[in-house]
Amino acid sequence: MFFSTVVNQAMRILLHMILVGWLMACASANATPTTGEFLKLANSGSAGRATATAYLLGAVDMADGLTLAAPTLPQYCMPENVTQEQLLAMSKRYMENSPNDWHLPAFVLIYRALQNAWPCPAK
Repeated sequence: MFFSTVVNQAMRILLHMILVGWLMACASANATPTTGEFLKLANSGSAGRATATAYLLGAVDMADGLTLAAPTLPQYCMPENVTQEQLLAMSKRYMENSPNDWHLPAFVLIYRALQNAWPCPAK
């Protein structure tokens, strides 16, 4: 009897921990960094650079999906051989040259940077 009570308490604690972790993940998933926050992160050492690169790659994937889902949006034609380092350097340069927009979500300037760097040829 004692063993089953301990197991039940442990299971309840574990379920609460999972629930709290899930709620924290949901809350942080809604946190979109501003361009200024992205730049600080990208310039804050190797761990920050890695985090910024991961965000950037996710933003590019999302931008690719947007251009497929909504072909009326302005397009970009990024070459297939672009490296992560090039992508980060290009995005940072565009952002650093747009200080009036640092309050905007980083995704907005990433999308603009892609369009600026790799416009599609006129049809």
